[in-house]
Amino acid sequence: MEELAYSGSADAAALRSRMTRCGGEEWNYQFSCRTPACATCRGRYIGRQRRAAIKRFAKHENHDLAFASIVIGATDYVDEIGETFMKFRKDLRNIVDANRRQRRRWNNFEALLWLETDALSGDDFVHLGSDKKAQLGEMAPLFVRDSGPVWVVTAHGVIARPGIDYQEVAEDFRQRWPGTKRVDVRPFYDHQTKDQNLGYTINYALKHECRTHLGQFAEPWPMGWMAEYYSYLNRWSRGFQSTRISISPKEIKSTNAILPKYNKTETEELEPLPFIYSDSVFHTYYNWKDET
Repeated sequence: MEELAYSGSADAAALRSRMTRCGGEEWNYQFSCRTPACATCRGRYIGRQRRAAIKRFAKHENHDLAFASIVIGATDYVDEIGETFMKFRKDLRNIVDANRRQRRRWNNFEALLWLETDALSGDDFVHLGSDKKAQLGEMAPLFVRDSGPVWVVTAHGVIARPGIDYQEVAEDFRQRWPGTKRVDVRPFYDHQTKDQNLGYTINYALKHECRTHLGQFAEPWPMGWMAEYYSYLNRWSRGFQSTRISISPKEIKSTNAILPKYNKTETEELEPLPFIYSDSVFHTYYNWKDET
């Protein structure tokens, strides 16, 4: 909050004003800022998303679900984060639609993914592991600015793949997003319940920790980076609105006359945030409880 006060940008001032009002009484109700920068609102949002995911995927077995993470790209400018993610959403839908035209088993595929952004300085690059160096080097040009971070845009969350091997999903995604470990698809753990796996994965996807992972160490972003990133998110997505992609199963409608007709009805649910290229594994986010 203090950094927002001294940044001097209109976006930071707007975010600070909204966060200052959070929790206060307005027009006989308690105002919530609903911004990713607010730990209270973010915690409530995560709790709602966990409950919604458990309800949404209730029809699926644990072995039909998987964790998915895709490193989408990198940019020198914070204003390009939203554009990068919006293109990803379109590309992902095109992949699923194309597969549904060719392979009927993809009709029941579902995805629920959120945006997460990591930040790196040029000095951080030398401390990365070899895989991460290769991954980021393939997404050049990087580290061309004299100051400020490079923003690494990632999406991760849950996919439902009944009748589809997780390796098939990963291979199809890698054709669109090739490179060193840019795509990570892992089946849910079978020694944990489906609801536990969903809860842990949603926690991980929405952790929004704003830290740079360098080997076994994690460093918090400088306050200036946080102010720039959260101010941009508040302007671009109005909180949690645009940083989520949801792909539903393809609706199957039957007629009295002919064979079942397959109509494209997957609707995009907008709302938000995601593993950037952290070396930590998602089971480290296993301690969770619902907040109202």
